Amino acid sequence: MRAGLKDIIQSYPNKKKILVAHGAVINAILALLSDSKIGSGKTKLLNACISNLEYKQDRWKVKDYNQTTHLTK
Repeated sequence: MRAGLKDIIQSYPNKKKILVAHGAVINAILALLSDSKIGSGKTKLLNACISNLEYKQDRWKVKDYNQTTHLTK
């Protein structure tokens, strides 16, 4: 996971990125970036939810996760 995230940052520097993945991958990334405080085994992701990650000063940060406000009418 770390290698994939690093590759994305290096391939598209200074640009916003969007990743689309299934819940297991998203939960694994959330667990990795939060030192297992959220993610795999702890978080039930809702269908079509959005998680926002930030890469700043050589560090990843989970800004928010499991957001579904875009699904409301």
